[in-house]
Amino acid sequence: MVTCNSTLSSTHWHVDPIAGSLTLHTLGWIICIACTLISSIVSFYLIYKHATTFTNLNEQRNIIRILLMVPVYSVTTMFSYVWYWHAVYWEFARDCYEAFAIAAFFSLMCHYIAPELREQKEFFAAMDVRPWPWPATSFNKCTHGKWRKPRSGLTWFNIVWVSIFQYCFVRIATTIIATTTQYTGHFCEDSLHPAFAHFWVMLFNCLSVTVAMYMLITFYLNTRDQLAPKKPLIKMLCIKLVVFFCFWQMIILDFLGSAHIIKPTNKISPGDISVGFNALLVCFEMVIFSIMHLFAFPWNVYQSSSLGPGPIPTQTPPIKPWKALAYSFNPFDMIKAIARGVKWALFGYRRRHQQASDVAARKDSKIQFSEEGQGLVSNAVLPGTYPKPNVYDQPAIPGGLVVQHPSPSDQEPIPQ
Repeated sequence: MVTCNSTLSSTHWHVDPIAGSLTLHTLGWIICIACTLISSIVSFYLIYKHATTFTNLNEQRNIIRILLMVPVYSVTTMFSYVWYWHAVYWEFARDCYEAFAIAAFFSLMCHYIAPELREQKEFFAAMDVRPWPWPATSFNKCTHGKWRKPRSGLTWFNIVWVSIFQYCFVRIATTIIATTTQYTGHFCEDSLHPAFAHFWVMLFNCLSVTVAMYMLITFYLNTRDQLAPKKPLIKMLCIKLVVFFCFWQMIILDFLGSAHIIKPTNKISPGDISVGFNALLVCFEMVIFSIMHLFAFPWNVYQSSSLGPGPIPTQTPPIKPWKALAYSFNPFDMIKAIARGVKWALFGYRRRHQQASDVAARKDSKIQFSEEGQGLVSNAVLPGTYPKPNVYDQPAIPGGLVVQHPSPSDQEPIPQ
């Protein structure tokens, strides 16, 4: 029977100080706390500014959720280093919020396209999407065209939707499983043996986040021209780089520790290697990302004086900051989005061609109705004017006499 040799949750190490009574562990969490304070102050300042200029509910709600990613990462990582024997619980909370930040970014990009889901469907139904990027192109050759792009842009949009929001569902499920098995002693974060839950949780999370990030990049590649005024590249980098650095530097440090390239000494404990070094890097990186957010998600563009005329929906008068924060942290729209993805994956996929036809027909009827309305307005007779023609005929009088009455010129005001 396979047993877990040791876990951080049941182990404490005693090390020698590096200077006076200061140990490497103490120095590390002092640096983590300092970086966390800086990044959190910058992030909460930007969140407050968005809350006080909350004029676009759909966009700023998702922006605030993305901005909160930095404090969540910083605080949970700091706690995981201060109490590294309970690091696994803090990492669960951090990684769980990562899924919602990715979903919030996707929702933000969709609202940049159109403010409502119905309008988003109409936009993508008429869109000619590009083929799936690499490595799907290689899979398409190997499977003889089964990985080809969908015939309808709406089907492509729904596939991207399901692929991104599935990560929220998978992360919540794996977090619950990991927390439960950690408590019962069947998780074993130090082992990659299939007998422990750590292996399966990591496997499903890696597959899920890979699919979500791939689809997020695919969405950006197909909509970057339409989203160019919103500068989506720097916004996507703020999300992707956080996920990339946190994931891969953790993998690299785990490998260096497992391969005994980085070895414990009388001043460096195994907890410093497995948790501390990664925590230092993450907390420092969050300072950089908090500054990047100031340029990627500026708040002044949502000021009432900056909106001007246009299709951007505004809230008048602006709501109070605490209501804006309560609205932003309400997860009901995320729950609905996940439910919509599950519903389409189970039932809607079979009717994808009919759905595309219905949305296209609805858009065509809307355009026709709009054109007819414009025609009625252009042919309308203004009050106080005579309609065309300038001369109108009366019925002929018996005997061949035709009587014509002159009328005022076109659109000439009637004398009062």
